[in-house]
Amino acid sequence: MKIAFFGRGGKVGAVLAPALAAAGHELVGLDEADAMVDFTAPDVVVSNVLLALQAGVPCVVGTSGWDTAEVAPAAEQAGLAVFYAPERC
Repeated sequence: MKIAFFGRGGKVGAVLAPALAAAGHELVGLDEADAMVDFTAPDVVVSNVLLALQAGVPCVVGTSGWDTAEVAPAAEQAGLAVFYAPERC
């Protein structure tokens, strides 16, 4: 699967990006992606998800501390999934 990965340089991304590649996934730009994965920060995740939805790309988000209500209308309108699985401590 071709995956656009936001947050590759972060704590989770530094581990997950190589694991995805090792599992046979190709890390690509959003314009080539089958799915988007986001492990960034609450202040940028919404814009990343909205960009992906506009590009017709479903999203998997692990970034915690943001409100999914901000992207729900765009996801519903696009008919795309936004799967949100925040880290729990």
